[in-house]
Amino acid sequence: MSVTKDVLDAPRTDHGQVDDQRSRQQRIALNREVIALLDSWLEGDEEDEREQHETLEALKRAIDEDRPLGLKLFS
Repeated sequence: MSVTKDVLDAPRTDHGQVDDQRSRQQRIALNREVIALLDSWLEGDEEDEREQHETLEALKRAIDEDRPLGLKLFS
């Protein structure tokens, strides 16, 4: 269901305002979809954090690898 399209197609009053009850229900549905998306992003957070740390350490080693002993940036 496309919540955005439903909001645009919602019945309007004589003054052009969206029917409050239907609009509220659609906002709740959209909020639930967004919350579910955000929750899904957080699920793999610990593994992603570990992987990012390992990548950072490898990058630091690669940067310092060819630098002279006294001019190393990270070691």
